[in-house]
Amino acid sequence: RESQLPKVPQLELPLLTGFVRDGDNPPLKFGDIITLIPNGLNAIVAFAGAQDNRAWIELLDPNLSMPPNLRDCRFQLIPRKQYLEAKALDKILRAKQWDGGQGLSPPQLPPLNGDPLQPSAIDKIAQEFTRKNRCPDVRLVRDLISALSAARSERQENDSEEQRQAGVQEIRYGDFVQLVHVSTGRMLSVSK
Repeated sequence: RESQLPKVPQLELPLLTGFVRDGDNPPLKFGDIITLIPNGLNAIVAFAGAQDNRAWIELLDPNLSMPPNLRDCRFQLIPRKQYLEAKALDKILRAKQWDGGQGLSPPQLPPLNGDPLQPSAIDKIAQEFTRKNRCPDVRLVRDLISALSAARSERQENDSEEQRQAGVQEIRYGDFVQLVHVSTGRMLSVSK
């Protein structure tokens, strides 16, 4: 099935600094900032993450070689992050049962000294929070605090892996990457 988009002349865009069509280009690395340009169109992929979380293909006027909203068209390549612990925490928070339905804010964790919270520290925080806020089940509060601690550790591991690979690790065919919109910090995702 052919695309219904109109065919427009392909222009060499000056925003592709350092890119030579059909030439020898340096490999992409994690941390590089790119602009996505659909093949065969004088267009650019834009993202309005701050407004409505959607990306679109913006067709450019045939005489235009630089989009007026260039800041909405830049994405940073980062290594794929892990979200297992963040999803587990989200599931606990959505259930809204850990506080007996009181609608409390989750407890604040002490600053991280490099290691995740030990079970004894989790128990102490859970008991104090349960007593102070009259929560019905200390086990549910303990599970929440464990999930908060694990999600925080996972976030730190993701950040350190991103920093470790930024600018030095070349992206090879088959590597998983994530695209972060430079202006908003939101992740670009694709779904069917």
